[in-house]
Amino acid sequence: MPVTQQQAIENPSENLGRDVYLDQETNDIVISSSDDFTTVRYQNNLMQAITNRLKTQIGETELHPNYGSRLPELIGTNPTDLTLSLVRMHIREALLQEPRVAEIVHIKPSFRVGSNKQMIDVDLRLRPINDLAILNMVYSLFI
Repeated sequence: MPVTQQQAIENPSENLGRDVYLDQETNDIVISSSDDFTTVRYQNNLMQAITNRLKTQIGETELHPNYGSRLPELIGTNPTDLTLSLVRMHIREALLQEPRVAEIVHIKPSFRVGSNKQMIDVDLRLRPINDLAILNMVYSLFI
């Protein structure tokens, strides 16, 4: 269950929440050596949540029709400067829906060198709620 901004303010040690850890390559649940779910928490949980939101097409999740992003719509488009602008816009739109993000500091998409412009790496800098240190992450997508 997502942590609301109010819950995070009331309990700073859990302000970024915790969840079941998903393998970033396969999206499979990771089982620990003790045969239990591996969990992820705090900044790592926020990074996982952002990645999941960006990978999910808006409307794909029936019970949460506004969850996700429009990035999947860009698959198969021509890799141009317009594409980079759309990536920036779609990511901003999705991040504004994430209650654990207090401020979007920086979104810079660029074509990955040597990928024939089919891969885009997005440098993200965000300020989580409660003025924690700025979170730096790179989100990669194939178009």
